[in-house]
Amino acid sequence: MKRSAQILSAILILLLTPAFGQGLTPNPSDVNGDGYVGAEDLFQIVGNWASGERRASSVNLPGLEPGARPLKLVRVPSGTFFMGAAESETGSQVFERPVHRVNIDRDIYITETEITQGQWEAVMGSLPDYSGDRNLGVGPNYPVYFVSWN
Repeated sequence: MKRSAQILSAILILLLTPAFGQGLTPNPSDVNGDGYVGAEDLFQIVGNWASGERRASSVNLPGLEPGARPLKLVRVPSGTFFMGAAESETGSQVFERPVHRVNIDRDIYITETEITQGQWEAVMGSLPDYSGDRNLGVGPNYPVYFVSWN
């Protein structure tokens, strides 16, 4: 029953959402990237979901320069795992402790690699200032530096 409700929700979202909002903002429901949200997108979503495959899915980023690595997301299935480090673990830091159980109650998507400078610039419009550190690689496929969660 729960799965049927989720599939029905996905269908409604797909049918009631245009492929693009204002300007060139891509719609995550446009799975196949053709600019339209339709039956093909639905079949791809349901097929990926039903198969349980853990494969990368590319996301189009308007403004990503040619040759720059595309943004790829990988599905991480729900479940429980242990995270952290034991005090006895060589090289572990205080902030990594204690080992604790983490429960993810629904599938999530994370990027396959760290965010690149090209991806960051395509979304944010500019890069952080790297001028103080000459030892960092610069280019669209290098990781973006000096960003934080805060």
